Amino acid sequence: MVERCQELQAELHEAQKRFDGNFERLEKANLTTFQIADRLAEETERVVYLEKQVVEHRKRFETVTERLEQVKCPECEVRFNASEFANLDRSETSLL
Repeated sequence: MVERCQELQAELHEAQKRFDGNFERLEKANLTTFQIADRLAEETERVVYLEKQVVEHRKRFETVTERLEQVKCPECEVRFNASEFANLDRSETSLL
């Protein structure tokens, strides 16, 4: 009976060591998961910022293109499309 008790204590000790090892691995994995989640949140914010920048620049491009399409010659006051001289193509601005 004493021998069986010692065997059970040894098994318990081994089980506790395995549990501690597994618990440490889970803690590390959990920390890594939080780091990944933080990084994902940061990158999502960056994507949103860049999308806003693209929209803003597209609006500016449209404004400039519209103005170039309505340029008036200062000498003869004839209107002409100067965007052709600038090689502007609206189809190249569709990023989103």
